[in-house]
Amino acid sequence: METEYGVPLTVAGARQWARLGQPRPIRSAGSYAAVCRRINPSLQGDGRLIAVGFNAVPPREWTLGQRRDGYADRARTQADFAAWWTATQPRPETVGSDYNASPEVAFAVWSSSPAVRRAIEALPVSVWAQAQRSDGGWRRRWLRHARAIGRALRRGSLDSRVVGTVSAQALRRLGEMCPELQRAALRGAHDRAVAEGGYVVRLRHLDWALVARLDRQLRRDTSGRVRAAFAYHEYRGGVSRRFRNLAAEAGAEGEWSRWLCPAYPHVPTSIAARIALGESPAQISDGVLTRREAHQWLSESAYTPAIQWLTRALPGAPVVRSALVARWLLDVHRRGGWGALTRTRVAHGPAGQTLEYTFVDRIDEIQDTDLARGHRTSVTAAFESAAQRAGESWAEQARRDHRVLASVPRGWRLYPCMRALVTPAQLEREGREMGHCVGGYAYAVEQGQSIILSLSVAGHRSTAEISPAGQVMQHYGEGNSTPHRLCQIVLNRFVERRIG
Repeated sequence: METEYGVPLTVAGARQWARLGQPRPIRSAGSYAAVCRRINPSLQGDGRLIAVGFNAVPPREWTLGQRRDGYADRARTQADFAAWWTATQPRPETVGSDYNASPEVAFAVWSSSPAVRRAIEALPVSVWAQAQRSDGGWRRRWLRHARAIGRALRRGSLDSRVVGTVSAQALRRLGEMCPELQRAALRGAHDRAVAEGGYVVRLRHLDWALVARLDRQLRRDTSGRVRAAFAYHEYRGGVSRRFRNLAAEAGAEGEWSRWLCPAYPHVPTSIAARIALGESPAQISDGVLTRREAHQWLSESAYTPAIQWLTRALPGAPVVRSALVARWLLDVHRRGGWGALTRTRVAHGPAGQTLEYTFVDRIDEIQDTDLARGHRTSVTAAFESAAQRAGESWAEQARRDHRVLASVPRGWRLYPCMRALVTPAQLEREGREMGHCVGGYAYAVEQGQSIILSLSVAGHRSTAEISPAGQVMQHYGEGNSTPHRLCQIVLNRFVERRIG
């Protein structure tokens, strides 16, 4: 036996079908879509848009508009649903796109009452599933405030992709605010939610103090500058569309800085917006400059960073880390100590190398902690503190580094009182115990430029640097002192017989 749709039935299935008066004994959505195409071969489009009527609309009503009760004007047809899908979905041609709702959720919206449909359509497509209950109904708190929630989600300050992290009540309140107040309310809201051990932003997490302060500013603002300044933010290499619209309404197209901040017409728009919101020039400089200096900075060249502007008069305009270092350099220059920074110095390195340098080339090594007396710290004391701090950091890393950098050359037979230092940890320990700089010779050892030997003869210690050819380049005792006579005798005898 077969039904009128061409689907075969068993005898038991036919009896049940007749007894219950079911319009269609179809087992799955796939077979339902196949039956619909068989009834109306002109059906076009994705099969999921046809199968979505499964278990909801009889096939003849779905495909031909023929209701069993004769009310053709009430028929739910696939053509009407397909037209509605095309009109409402961002990418209707790609049914499985993440930009669209699922066909099931879209069908539930389409088949709802007109009031529910209008409320749901006010929400972005990606939120429809949040508003639907598991039983196919709709969550009342979403539908009651659908328009306000939709406004909140359509703004750039709250992307619809994070709707799951904001409660419905919070979305409703955000939608009742203007875009500027919504952005202010959301500032730091997610961080406060995480601090409480959750991830959903609720009403208590919104920054109501900032909202109240900004609301008072907006009410007193007659020129529109405050609203435009708060709407200003960088967006994909440009400024926000709302800021451009507000500026155009005020007739300030192309002259944003002059309109927002008439006192400093040549500053960048980002700085002009901060001044329009009430920040002082000293605050714009992040506390680097005084009030007088900050006013002069914004008047002359606000495009130059504040610290760089502060050190503009120094020879060579060195790059510094902080305002304290900049003022220290200014004080050194004022009291005539700049020569201590530019004097050439010589440092001795491995393999007989020498390095000439000046302190002014190492200004970037100085940090605030190195200036124990503030801007009155001497040049020598500042760089000694920086060297000690860097050495402690390097030594801590070297103590944990036990890589074998090199091996003793073949044919070398060390005396029992000698030990080759072949790891960074061994070199660092020798330099720390002997009070010299052999700890920094790891690179020379790794490159095969030097062989470092530690000698201990009759209770006397020394450290020797020998070239691969067997030439003694350095030999010192504790604190770079002259080694003991016994250590010198042993080293000289070893060099003479090293190939024996």
